[in-house]
Amino acid sequence: MDLARSLVRPGTWLVAVFLASSVAACSGADPTAPGQSPPDDTELSPEPPSEPEPPPGAPIDVQRYEVTGEFDWSRVRLVATVAVTLLPGDDGLRSLRLDSAVAEVKAVRVAGGADLPYTVDAELRALRVDVSRVPDIAADQAITLEIDYEAAESVALRAIPARRGDPAASRAVYTLSEPLDAALWMPCHNTPEDRAVFSIDLGMGAQETMIANGTLVSDEQGASGRRMKYATDYTVPIYLMAFAIGDFEVEGTMKGILPVSVWHRRGVPGDYDRLLDEVVRSIGLFEELLVPYPFEKYALVLVPEYGGGLENLGITF
Repeated sequence: MDLARSLVRPGTWLVAVFLASSVAACSGADPTAPGQSPPDDTELSPEPPSEPEPPPGAPIDVQRYEVTGEFDWSRVRLVATVAVTLLPGDDGLRSLRLDSAVAEVKAVRVAGGADLPYTVDAELRALRVDVSRVPDIAADQAITLEIDYEAAESVALRAIPARRGDPAASRAVYTLSEPLDAALWMPCHNTPEDRAVFSIDLGMGAQETMIANGTLVSDEQGASGRRMKYATDYTVPIYLMAFAIGDFEVEGTMKGILPVSVWHRRGVPGDYDRLLDEVVRSIGLFEELLVPYPFEKYALVLVPEYGGGLENLGITF
């Protein structure tokens, strides 16, 4: 749906759709079509046995993702560490697989421990970690893996530099993970039903600000710039974990105890008061039809070079 087109449309229909999707987002994918059998006169060479792939969603169960790092504009890369807390799913597990299509995995270790061997399969977008050195792995005992990595700009990690002729001559970076692209910017268990608690702690320029899922838990200015952290206290589907960083101005209001805001790049004109009124009215409509809005905030974030709408949990881009 075209966000720019909808902003001039009267009524609350588009924002209402955004809100409904935030409350009840879903995702799916078409199954792979079966391959064709070779002709009868074709000889097939025997293939060496290989380790079977685990079925989707098995065996691990991720409990938490904690991302820490910064976006390096000189190299146009997210340089980060993600701490993944998970239940292994099997006693005595020797290796596990995560999904990863990031540019580079630099190290994997158990939190507070030594580095672990790992391999990356770019074609399958798979990160396989040898956990045979981790003592006493049990299906019901959580372990935390720390993964150092770099993620390049992609369809899921949009990096827009300052542009000549733009009314807002400032840069912005934001994620677009739906439906199955989260692994492009963060190694993860890229399975929609495996929900997890999410936090993100990133550095940025002194004049920039960040919006992400959850509650703002820290905001510090230092000699090298600003650092902000958001965290949820509830689980989130992997494709709805999101952040945006830029020189944003924030227009806000309250609906009862719920903060409602519109984020836009500094200097971009708009009828933000009217837009806020429409958002508040739509929240009220859907609360009457469904349930009270369940999250800690609702933010509509107007990002550059994106002509649609993505209903990340609590923060529609």
